[in-house]
Amino acid sequence: MRTLTAAILMMVVAATARSADIVSDDEFVRQSWSLLAEAKFGQSDGEHAAFIVREPDGRLRFEEWPFDGTWRQAQFHGRIPASAIAIIHTHPNSRPAPSAEDAATARRVGMPIYVLTRTLISRTDGARTEILRSGDWQPRR
Repeated sequence: MRTLTAAILMMVVAATARSADIVSDDEFVRQSWSLLAEAKFGQSDGEHAAFIVREPDGRLRFEEWPFDGTWRQAQFHGRIPASAIAIIHTHPNSRPAPSAEDAATARRVGMPIYVLTRTLISRTDGARTEILRSGDWQPRR
């Protein structure tokens, strides 16, 4: 049992390390901007969310969650995709930092949570929060 637990922990640590450099990935930025556009660039109180999935060839893909219009919350019911490396969701511009619930979710599912607003990309792993980009992060056209 301990060997299995150690193996799972090593997989989570490896996935988290791989997620550290994704904000410099052009496809991550493009898909993040698209997700933020769905949330009216942070002007909406509805949160849009997705799993960040790493394809076998290394590319990143967002697997979006169904949007139900819940106020300041995104919910997912079902299985986490096997190749998911993180969760990403929007926040209203007035709440740019990951919430206590975001940190608790990151700890519970064992993967980082990224938060998007118009001028900030941040991440929590449940233990700490980092600002990864601030200012205008709109993708180059």
